[in-house]
Amino acid sequence: AGGLNHFSILVDAKFKDTGKDAYPEIRKKVPDYFKNYVNNHDGNESKPGAERGVFFELFNRYNYLPITTDSHLGEYLQWAYSVADHEGILEFYNNYKKKCLTFYDSEDKYDVFFDSDREMNERIIPILEGIITDLNYEESAVNIPNQGFIEYLPDGIVVEVPGIVNKNGVSGLKIENYPKGFASLLLNQVSVIELTTEAILNQSKNIALQALLSDPVVDNVGDAENMLNTILSLQSPYLDYLQ
Repeated sequence: AGGLNHFSILVDAKFKDTGKDAYPEIRKKVPDYFKNYVNNHDGNESKPGAERGVFFELFNRYNYLPITTDSHLGEYLQWAYSVADHEGILEFYNNYKKKCLTFYDSEDKYDVFFDSDREMNERIIPILEGIITDLNYEESAVNIPNQGFIEYLPDGIVVEVPGIVNKNGVSGLKIENYPKGFASLLLNQVSVIELTTEAILNQSKNIALQALLSDPVVDNVGDAENMLNTILSLQSPYLDYLQ
């Protein structure tokens, strides 16, 4: 699987025992499986099939399985609003907000929130262990600068691809036969990333605005400029270098 962070697809899948292509079976079973799939975020269960509007649109149009759900996929696509499961996204947001704002309400909630023995979804600790102990294993998804791992994207852009973890660090793996159609969606974000980087390096508020205006989901110049001004005002100790 690969793409950009939170914007990737499963490109290839094979059965472990035979090595045969598993995608025909995946494509056949995806609709029924995810139509009834219940997301579980820290004990909060969603309705069946929640956050699968953009997900299914991408799957049906591009014929590849997206790796994440509407609340992430919708960040990148100008047409996502028309097909997204807004109710599911709002439910996820409210549950996440509640968790973040109430972890200190009781000792039990606090202990669960900061339980170091609890199994975690984030992969940073296993990756660090893999480097320190030279495990030389394959991590399913790492975010590293592109070096030909996804052929349609420029080198230097941070991509999400499988990687090998050992004493030398993290080395990305090239994804063969990346679908050009989905790559075109990724390329829409490349200019945003490059302009954002240029704005920082040149300390330029104007280029920062250009980066916003190049984002496919921004549809109003005035709103974009007002948002940028608000962010710069609220975060002035950190962002006042943008002039």
